[in-house]
Amino acid sequence: MPLVRPHLPLSPLFETLGYHIEVNTEAAEAHSRIEISDLHLNLQSVLRGRVRAALLDIASGITASLTADPTEVVPFLTLSLNVSYMVARNKGTMRAKGRITGGGRGTKFVPCDLIDETGQAITASAGVSKRAQTHYRKASHECAPSHRGPGQRPDHLEL
Repeated sequence: MPLVRPHLPLSPLFETLGYHIEVNTEAAEAHSRIEISDLHLNLQSVLRGRVRAALLDIASGITASLTADPTEVVPFLTLSLNVSYMVARNKGTMRAKGRITGGGRGTKFVPCDLIDETGQAITASAGVSKRAQTHYRKASHECAPSHRGPGQRPDHLEL
């Protein structure tokens, strides 16, 4: 699956935690993945729940973004994310896969599965994302309110 937005930088959080983003515009589907390291493990030497939830949230938000524009970042906000933890893992590559199952123009329902290398679901989420009232400007890589009038300074929104 190709990364179709290589001109856009990854979030510093993604880079620090070793997350990778892959996008399939034809299927309107985003994946986030990591190779588990000690950084990702809790005190019981199991993949942290918050790392799992972050992978699912990332895949969910970017999948929702693809419905608005498959080539640019269209910010979506997570309204809710219900996470179910099913299997413990402490090594290997984990991949979160988002898919749209419903919604309207601005709100999307995006379930995700976090799967291991064998294809077994280890965590699942049911998310609802809402399109933010911002737009992404290619030239400066900053977000500004879309309702901004002439001469008004943009408020910055970090992605």
